Amino acid sequence: VLELHDVDGELAAGAVEVELRGEVERLADAAAQSAKSPAVLELFAQDNAVAVGSTPAEFASYIRKEQARWKQVVDKAHIRAE
Repeated sequence: VLELHDVDGELAAGAVEVELRGEVERLADAAAQSAKSPAVLELFAQDNAVAVGSTPAEFASYIRKEQARWKQVVDKAHIRAE
């Protein structure tokens, strides 16, 4: 969805929130199914990797936990970006 706005006599396009939840869920389901397929499991096993196939919400939760975990390490070690 795109809205046009009059900004000081000029038209400006501003993106508005688009409901894509159904599409995201459909893609996430397909990715999760693929991650559990024998071909992917075999390919990952060659690298000692594990295919998870989680939902977007589960992945977001994992990322938040990892960020918090590594923030503690970075802070304790006084690591700074140059």
